[in-house]
Amino acid sequence: MDRLSQQKHFLWLLAISVIMLSPRASAQDSLYDRKETLPTDYPDDYIFAQMTRDKPAQPNKDELRAGRLSYGVSYSRHFGDYWIAGMGYRVKSFIRKDDQALSLLTFSNHTRRIFRLYHPLYALIGTEWAYVIPTSRISLPLVKDPDYSTDISVGLSTSLWLFITPHFPLEFHVLRWRGTKTNRLHGWESTLSLGYSY
Repeated sequence: MDRLSQQKHFLWLLAISVIMLSPRASAQDSLYDRKETLPTDYPDDYIFAQMTRDKPAQPNKDELRAGRLSYGVSYSRHFGDYWIAGMGYRVKSFIRKDDQALSLLTFSNHTRRIFRLYHPLYALIGTEWAYVIPTSRISLPLVKDPDYSTDISVGLSTSLWLFITPHFPLEFHVLRWRGTKTNRLHGWESTLSLGYSY
């Protein structure tokens, strides 16, 4: 499956999910206090399985291009009325200009402010930082990429959470990030995730 087909499948999955659940959203919104963000009877802890697509951003578009779809996992916890915080592990996949693979192993921490749009649809805006390890492959044993050093990335993110049920949120997440130690790592990340509350 080429990159264009992967992107189309990614967007179709999101669109179909929103369309199928929109009538249900209208019925559910009337059941909850409109002054709440997440309903108080909803769980606080969620684990997400993630499918991620990364693209380079200026100034490193000349060095890298988008790689394959990659995967990750994250944990999020709802604090108080308005905040979501958590951590995660993802692989950012790129292709270097010499056609060699570059994988960025990222161990991240995020903090987001949650806004109720129309139950069960919520918007989140926040920040993320991550420890980034560049490797030429992700299978064991890991092989560190000799041309890129480990880095700390920072980014701004926005997300939509659509609750299929109180225990199963669907998330669409966009992150603009950059490295802090060098100017060689910049990117856009789009992620589709399915969460589960345990």
